[in-house]
Amino acid sequence: MSIWGIAEPQAVAAIVTAGGDVAVSAGTETNVLSSSTLTAPTLGNWYPYIDATLAILLGATPPTALVAAVRIGAAADFDTYTVAPATLTANATLVIGVSFVGVNSRSQWTPGGGGVINLTLLATAQAVTLKAVGSRAIMQLQVGLDL
Repeated sequence: MSIWGIAEPQAVAAIVTAGGDVAVSAGTETNVLSSSTLTAPTLGNWYPYIDATLAILLGATPPTALVAAVRIGAAADFDTYTVAPATLTANATLVIGVSFVGVNSRSQWTPGGGGVINLTLLATAQAVTLKAVGSRAIMQLQVGLDL
């Protein structure tokens, strides 16, 4: 418990980059950026917030759809972003800025617990490559409402 303004809990954040280019096979949701284990510093409600910039290389035949998503570990996606289909053109390098937000939770992020946040890409019909240069994410836990 905190006395807001006196013992205000601070956000927990990690800057995540890819160690190298990441190949994303067509039809396979692939982890492209992963945080270390994020754990709240205090008890209470916390929610994940992710700001990402993704540099994605398309091939001579572009995918018909491209979706970025975030999940905790191997669980279901908690937020998704569909890239505008008109931008999926042959041999393009897309640079996309996107933000994701998860639900407020008292139990997921408790001290001694926590979780890994994975940012994924899913390309339909054709493979793509997440380029290490130009891609990064700030994955953080923000103090949530205490309802």
